Amino acid sequence: MPPCAFLSSEFGTKTPATTFGAKGVGVDIDPERIKESTENARKEGVLDRVKFIEADIYETDIREATVITLYLLQSLNVKLRPKLLSELRPGSRVVSYSFDMGDWKPDTTVDSHYFYYWVIPAKVAGTWQWSLGKAEAGQQNQLRLEQKYQMIEGLVRFEGKEAKLLEPKLVGDQVSFQVNSESQGQSLSMRFKGRVSGDTITGNVDIQRGSLKETKSWKATRS
Repeated sequence: MPPCAFLSSEFGTKTPATTFGAKGVGVDIDPERIKESTENARKEGVLDRVKFIEADIYETDIREATVITLYLLQSLNVKLRPKLLSELRPGSRVVSYSFDMGDWKPDTTVDSHYFYYWVIPAKVAGTWQWSLGKAEAGQQNQLRLEQKYQMIEGLVRFEGKEAKLLEPKLVGDQVSFQVNSESQGQSLSMRFKGRVSGDTITGNVDIQRGSLKETKSWKATRS
């Protein structure tokens, strides 16, 4: 399906609708703003792809949106934050003009902090049991993750040793990290990449044990 954006009616509609084929829903509590926006969409010839509704954004169902654009004060952004994190699917994008989200730091900023950009992160906090490849599926290892928004850290237990995650990164439903340890008297480096789907992570891990390099699949299940 084409991208579905829930927009403040302050934003224009021509570029996303005509250039990218997006469908948009504008939400505003001010009826005059709704009239103005609908008329602007008619003039731009995109009324078949966008609509504007008079409603409270905090009560509006946003679960189908893949992109959210906002022009709200910071205090209102912070009030909306739990709804964004709980209702939007991992990988959905949020763009705010002029105002940030408090302690939820943006993934990036554009045009000298005029635009703030976030990717909704998957929920990965908890204890996971993981294994390498089908042949080693019975060898259960442990991964413990802590999370604050898209920022993660944690520990992995493998072959009886525990190591801190290096360069942990979470973007939407994509998670990656590196682990350095020792195995059988040799240095061991493992770089994990995986996709989070509920209580399961699946992906590949690049392993370097001494001079030997190989890639294996891995799977983790949250306890």
